Order: sequence, then C-alpha cells, then structure tokens
Amino acid sequence: MKNKSGFIFSIIMALIVLLIFFLIGLSIGIGSQGGLTFSNDTLSAWVSALATVCIAILTIFLAKETWSLRQVQLQQIEQIRKDSIKPSVGIFLQDTPVSSNFLDIHIINNGSGVAHNIKFTFTNKNPNSSEVFDHLKQQFSELSILTNGISSLGAGERRISYLAL
Repeated sequence: MKNKSGFIFSIIMALIVLLIFFLIGLSIGIGSQGGLTFSNDTLSAWVSALATVCIAILTIFLAKETWSLRQVQLQQIEQIRKDSIKPSVGIFLQDTPVSSNFLDIHIINNGSGVAHNIKFTFTNKNPNSSEVFDHLKQQFSELSILTNGISSLGAGERRISYLAL
C-alpha cells in the first residue's frame, strides 16, 4: 500500500515537471520567433492554469489517501469494539487458611465481556509427572464446577470452590 502510494505520487510529480518544461519550452519557442510574445496577462493565465491543474491533481491524491486512512481507522475501531466485549477467563489454585488439606480454586473473568459455556479440560504438559497429573485430574473431576463447567461468568465475576486433598 505504501509503495503504491509513493509510485502514484512520483508519477504525478513527473507529470507536473513535464508540464512545467512544456510551458517553458513553449514560451522560449514563441519568444524566439519574435513575432508572437506572451503578454503579462497571457503568462499569468498560463501560470494560473498550471497551478490549478497541480492543485486538482494533488487534491485527488489527498482525497485517495484520506479515504485509505479512513478505511484503516474503521478497521481499528471495529477491532477495539471486538476487544472491548471479549471475555478472558483465568483459573488458579490458592492455599486456603482453613487447613493445609484444602485448596481454593478461583475462576475469574478478567475480560470486559460475558463468558458463556465455559468448559475445562486438563492436559499434561510434562510427561515426567504423569502420576501427579492423574491424581490431580481425578481430584478435579470430583468438582462440579470443573466437570460441568460454568454457563455464564460476567465481567469481573469470580467463582470460588475448594478442593480437599
């Protein structure tokens, strides 16, 4: 996109330079014949015409660039809108002050949107700890909140359950 805009701008500038050289050549050519010369009014009319053409071309170029920037802005606004209603659910374990045989399981929605139909799956990322993983997975499967999931969790809402070890 940036290269295309630069290419178009280069072509426009080249056309303007060619037009200026054409007018200079025209004035020198007519002036060398001696019989026909530009008056001050004619010369100012040519300069005004050239300036008007240049301004028109640059206005078209500016309108195109403004339109492109507006499209990018609309895409960014749409992405911001989507991000503003996106949920972000987190789960963590915390020691409970009641006993060392209990863990509190916190499920919290840190996002701005409502999370629906939350389901949990557990995967073992460390093959060396399969015994510990199997034991914890069996313990977690006893909790209804983790087995059945949560139907809805609002923005900033938190659910807490405990796990007996």
